[in-house]
Amino acid sequence: MDLALALASEPPLRWIIGRVTALTGDTFTMTYRGGSVEGVGTLDHYTPRVGDVVHILASDNNGMVAIGSNNQTSTPAAPPVPKAAKTATATATSTYLAATGTWSTGVVREAPDQVGCWFYPSFVASGAFDVLPLARFTIQIVAQSAAPLEFILHSLTGAAGQPVALSRYRVAAPPLSMGTNVQLPLEWGAMLVGGQALGIGIGGGDFTGDFTGSTGLLTFTPLL
Repeated sequence: MDLALALASEPPLRWIIGRVTALTGDTFTMTYRGGSVEGVGTLDHYTPRVGDVVHILASDNNGMVAIGSNNQTSTPAAPPVPKAAKTATATATSTYLAATGTWSTGVVREAPDQVGCWFYPSFVASGAFDVLPLARFTIQIVAQSAAPLEFILHSLTGAAGQPVALSRYRVAAPPLSMGTNVQLPLEWGAMLVGGQALGIGIGGGDFTGDFTGSTGLLTFTPLL
């Protein structure tokens, strides 16, 4: 049935009731006035079942269409409940000094020749969070100086070796002296969850700043 044509037709639509006796493709057969009617269509929200008592809009010129059933629930299915956000805290912080090839433990600074790092090996080793796909991925920092942020993704488990940037991401300077959740690329969160990366760093680029005292708390917010 073309519902738009049916609603505008003469004679007008009739409302009738029948019972579904058989299903055939996208249509069904139903009882009506001691006989049966084949090829009855449905509106998208209604899925017929054999035995349903159905309500029908009937048109002499445009056929019949079922709009619902007495025994179909009127309560829509509940939407999926979003998964809860998960967090991970860095097990250690340290800054790599490129000039000497050494580390300064407990501080987080960025400079062209320094890379402050947060390490998350325990989180990665604990197994992947059930958070993918992600809607949002953030790191919490406290900026002690007004400098833009140049983050890197790295694969070091601790303050040993040289941090190599798997990827880089720049962010404008955040407010000073307060915890700020800075949004990072979703792919970075997925790589940490999957074990392809082990930490976040800051520095080794064009900016100089101090972020000592930042916990590096990561928050993984699922899409669903």
